[in-house]
Amino acid sequence: MSKLVKDKLLTPAEAAKLLHVSPITIRYWAKEGLLPFFSTPGGHRRFNSEDVMNLLNSHSVKKEPRVSFNVLIIDDDNSFLDLISDMIKSISDNIQTFTSSSAFGAGELMQKTKPDLILLDLMMPSIDGFSVCHHIKTNEDTKNINVIAMTGFPSNENIDRIKKAGALTCLAKPISLKEINGAIIPLL
Repeated sequence: MSKLVKDKLLTPAEAAKLLHVSPITIRYWAKEGLLPFFSTPGGHRRFNSEDVMNLLNSHSVKKEPRVSFNVLIIDDDNSFLDLISDMIKSISDNIQTFTSSSAFGAGELMQKTKPDLILLDLMMPSIDGFSVCHHIKTNEDTKNINVIAMTGFPSNENIDRIKKAGALTCLAKPISLKEINGAIIPLL
């Protein structure tokens, strides 16, 4: 690495490009303490390029290749889809994520990608997550797909109802990287 790059402070966009994630993920990692940062007088985050490269190198150790693990994420918030997708991809190089913000797109992707796991928002304008989960778990072709629900309304009633529909668990939004890891790693 050249001295110019080594000593440079990076913006979230520049760090994201080096790490092959979105700037939203970089901000999240900074907030969670996974990537050290400096604040400018204007309140903007800057990252030491050496810290970014250390994070990159710590995650570049390749494990034994395995068959891809496909995850379909269904949510009506595109920024949230990007964030969760990046968080999941950071778990392993063998995870492929697919996202959909519509019922039609979700159905099409489910048929096309044959996901191992579906992360499903419970309450969206065009999709009733409870019904979708029930349909997945009672359909002979899809009943073996794991479903993890996500909701901004984690009442006991909603959690019980989605588990009865067949979901493994229900994660309350906002979802941390630790929660995503804890829910997905046992399924790999």
